[in-house]
Amino acid sequence: MLTRITQSIAWAAVLLVLTAALVAPLSVAEEKKYDVLIRNGLLLDGTAAPWRHADVGIVGDRVVSVGYIPPDVKAELLIDAAGRYVTPGFIDPHSHASTGLEAPERASAAPLLWQGITSVYINPDGRPRRATRNHQTQYSRCERDADDRP
Repeated sequence: MLTRITQSIAWAAVLLVLTAALVAPLSVAEEKKYDVLIRNGLLLDGTAAPWRHADVGIVGDRVVSVGYIPPDVKAELLIDAAGRYVTPGFIDPHSHASTGLEAPERASAAPLLWQGITSVYINPDGRPRRATRNHQTQYSRCERDADDRP
């Protein structure tokens, strides 16, 4: 009889340990904290898939969670994006922003960032921003020749 009681206690201990192991990750997840939490957005993820409702959690400069984030999760900054699109940064493949970005008052690129542009290809036409007089003459000649074509 003592053996059955010992077995029952052993099984109860095993169940208790397993339950604790399963519950512990849940309590850790509830304590998760983001620097920025964007809630209720219409997510366009850049894969050409249709938009979907999603929350986005950011820590430092990294997106660490996308999808459903429980409502009790904390963040330093909470943004309610209800009715607004949330997207990755856009690339401007044809930018002549080099002159503007060299100016100290615009070096932060705030006007580009306000538009969601996070990457630019500078002067894709092949012309250097500060062309020498010789280069300017060559470019002018090429343009003039191109204008004379039918």
